[in-house]
Amino acid sequence: MRNTIRAFGVTAISSLFFACFALAYGCGGDDSNGALDSNDGGPDADATANQDSSSRDAAEENAVDAAAASHVHVIFATSRLFNGDLLAAAASIATDAGLDSGGLALADGGGKDYVVAGDVICAQAAADAKLPGKYTAMLTTGSGPFLSNVTDADGPWALVDGTPVADSVAQLTSGAWYVPVVLDESGNAVTDDPWTGGISGIDCRGWSSADGTDEGAIGISAVVGPNDSLAYAGSYCHQAGVVRCVEVGSGGAKNHFPALASGAKIAFVTDGVYPGNLALSDAGVIVGDPPDAGDAVHSVADAICNQTAASAGRSGTFHAWVSSSGTSAKDFFAAHGMTGPWVRPDGIEITPSLDALSAALKFPIDLSADGGYQDTLSFTFVWTGTLVDGGTAANCNDFTSNLSTDSCAGGERDESGLDWQAYKPHCVGTNRLFCFQE
Repeated sequence: MRNTIRAFGVTAISSLFFACFALAYGCGGDDSNGALDSNDGGPDADATANQDSSSRDAAEENAVDAAAASHVHVIFATSRLFNGDLLAAAASIATDAGLDSGGLALADGGGKDYVVAGDVICAQAAADAKLPGKYTAMLTTGSGPFLSNVTDADGPWALVDGTPVADSVAQLTSGAWYVPVVLDESGNAVTDDPWTGGISGIDCRGWSSADGTDEGAIGISAVVGPNDSLAYAGSYCHQAGVVRCVEVGSGGAKNHFPALASGAKIAFVTDGVYPGNLALSDAGVIVGDPPDAGDAVHSVADAICNQTAASAGRSGTFHAWVSSSGTSAKDFFAAHGMTGPWVRPDGIEITPSLDALSAALKFPIDLSADGGYQDTLSFTFVWTGTLVDGGTAANCNDFTSNLSTDSCAGGERDESGLDWQAYKPHCVGTNRLFCFQE
C-alpha cells in the first residue's frame, strides 16, 4: 500500500479523484462477459480503442514525468486544516474517491499507517492545485519513516513560487531552510502551524486521535531552524493544523535565487552580538568617546551596521532597526527617506515597503552582510526595542541597561512572523542587530 500510494503522480491522482484511482488500483471495471452493446464497434474496434487509450495514457504519463523533471521539486503546507486524526481524514478522502477506506487501516503495519494517510492528504492537495509529481507528508512519530523515505535524489525543494527552501535531505530534515514553508499548494500564504511529529510519543497516537487529552507535536509555520520549525511543542489533537508535503522522485531542477537588481536595498543581521547597554559603549566599533545615552543608540547601532557592511564589501549607508524614546525605528527610517523594498543578500525579498516592514516579513532576515546563512543552532535574538507597528517599546532604558530586571523588545532572525521584531528578552546578555540599507 505504501509503495502504491507513493507511486501516485498527477495522472494517477487525477484518476483518484476523477476516475476512482483507475491507474493505481484498476477500479474502473469492464465488461467481462464479452458481450457487445449498441456502442461497441466489434472486437477490432474495441482493440483499437484500447490501444488508443493506452497510447494516450502513456503520453499523459510521459508528459507528467517531463513536467516533474523540469521544475524544482516543491514543498508546501496544505491549505486545508486537519485535527490530529490524519488517518480518518485520509480515509474520508479515499471514500470520496470511491476507494475502500478500510485499506488504510492496514497500511504498512507497525503503527506506520499515518505515512500512507499523510501521502493521501498531500496527493489530494497537489491534485487540487494541479501540481505535477509525487508527494509525501513530512510527518514522523519521533523518528522515520519520513527521514528514511526521502533522499538527495528527490530534491532540491522550493516553495510553489520557486523560492528556494532546501538543497539536500540534511538541510530539509534539519529545518535549516533558506525560507520557512509559508505557502500552500496554490501559492497562498499559510499562517497555521503544521503537525510534524519529531518528538517521540507526542504524535496523536500515531496520528490516529482527535482527542483533546492527546497531544501531537507541531512546528511554527513562519520559522526556520530545527527547534521551532520541526518540533516546537505539543498541541492537543482536537485542534487544527496543516500538513507539510514534500515532492519526491528523481529529476528535480536546481534551486534558483533571484538576481540582485541594480539599486536593490539590502538587509542583513549582524554576526556580532552586543550588550543591552550598547548605547553607553563603543560596542567595539566606535572610535573616540562613547556617545551619550538616549537617541545615541541610533548612531551607535548604525555605526555597527555600517562597519559590518563595509567589512563584507558592501557600499552604501545602513541603519539599524532599533527604537529609542526619542525616535522609533519606523520614524527614524522615514526621516532618512527609507521606503523599501528590501531584499536579503541572496536576492530573496524581505518586505516591499516601510509600512510592510513594521508588521510581518515575507521571509526571515537570517543572512549576514557577506551573504552567509546563520547557523540555525546559534543564538537567534536581535535587539530592536520596537513594537509590531514600528513604534518604541521597552528598550533597556534606551539601551543603557544590561540588567535582567530591565526588559527590551527584541526580534528573532529566524522568524518572519510578528516575532521577528517583537519578542521580549531581558537586557542581560548580548544580541544581534538588524541592518537595512538606506
